[in-house]
Amino acid sequence: MRTRSPRRFVHRAMFHSRRHFLGACSGVLTLFSGTGHAADEWMSTHPEEWTPADIQTILNRSSWVKGVYPELSPAWLHSLEKGGKRIVAADGIRDKRILTEFTVLVRWESGLPIRLARKSADLPAHYLLSVSQIPLAFITSMAGGAQPKDREALAQQMLQASSLQRAGKDPIPADHVAWTESDFEPRLTISFPRGDQPLEASDGAVTFSSQMGYLLLRASFPLRKMVYRGKLEL
Repeated sequence: MRTRSPRRFVHRAMFHSRRHFLGACSGVLTLFSGTGHAADEWMSTHPEEWTPADIQTILNRSSWVKGVYPELSPAWLHSLEKGGKRIVAADGIRDKRILTEFTVLVRWESGLPIRLARKSADLPAHYLLSVSQIPLAFITSMAGGAQPKDREALAQQMLQASSLQRAGKDPIPADHVAWTESDFEPRLTISFPRGDQPLEASDGAVTFSSQMGYLLLRASFPLRKMVYRGKLEL
């Protein structure tokens, strides 16, 4: 079997400028927003009454889940420019941000609705987030230098790069990562200490930030939408 070169794979990954990509995908982003009335109907019923459709909504389209598009690292784009290569989609965009068409799912696993949907109600001592639908083949094809070349190397990179960020306070760095084989695909679970200054509704929003190879990942969660049974559930 002939192996594609990293350069050819990059151009076939269908990159877009931030402006054009978000405009074209507004309908898709709505799918992942989890803010529609139908998406919240499960909140008015007891967990024992949740249907399989409710479970899928909670695990994939609720406020505890974000579908996001990774962004190409500016450092990698700069290295291309230095090598005489040019990505047309970046022309005319001041910040040279390029989002890929890969959809990565970031899920707040320690949130009570997610735990109830998975039939695991015990409260973890840490905040737990998972990252699934990771484009492993693409990341591997782009490996070079210090970039991860296998799953364990990727896990270690994400351990070093992941944090929970909120305005006016220090970020909360990740302290553990582990691969989980479930849901018909591997997902990476990332742990963050609750510490002496846990997340509060007054923080407004919390942003999960990480890096996967040359891909940057950011998922922002409005905390006011992560209230269940009158309590912020993280």
